[in-house]
Amino acid sequence: ELHLQAFKIAAEDKDAVEQARCWNNIGIAFSLAGSPGMAVRAYRRGLATIEPVAPQAYPAYIACTNLANSLFHLGVHDAGLSAARRALRLMTPEFVRQDPSSEILLRRNIVNLTVAAGLIEEAFAHVDELARLAAASPSPRASIAATTARAVYELATGQHDIALTRLDQTLAKARATPPALRDTLVCVIRAEEAA
Repeated sequence: ELHLQAFKIAAEDKDAVEQARCWNNIGIAFSLAGSPGMAVRAYRRGLATIEPVAPQAYPAYIACTNLANSLFHLGVHDAGLSAARRALRLMTPEFVRQDPSSEILLRRNIVNLTVAAGLIEEAFAHVDELARLAAASPSPRASIAATTARAVYELATGQHDIALTRLDQTLAKARATPPALRDTLVCVIRAEEAA
């Protein structure tokens, strides 16, 4: 409700950048509520709002990052990978300074999507970069994202026991970090199915 109020204010001011930010926040709310389909619609509306006026702006980068994750959860891997690659092209050092976790979450999304698309070698480069980024971050969410991405890669390369052990340890950390819990649980369920 508050995000809708913020959107109305941005619309009255004809501020497309703020409207796009509002759509991103609405998408995140839908995502956290377990509705990736509604989240996808919100992110796409945010992109449609920002693209005519500032296609390289931070809200476009975040919308693409979040869109990739929601599309992954819907099983729409090609479109998700396209959104993730676009976010990677849009990413600037300024955006990463503004939100250091954004690159970590983007690369986690890329690992999930490349593995789902069978692009295992491409996934490996992002797994290594994630480990480096997480080691430099004090955020538990960064560590969880890097660990789950490594487990996804290990599952794809047949290292089921290692991946399941890694995920079991990560799940305990994720319980104390609510924003990471849902994605970690999804990863654990998929790992159990794969094993």
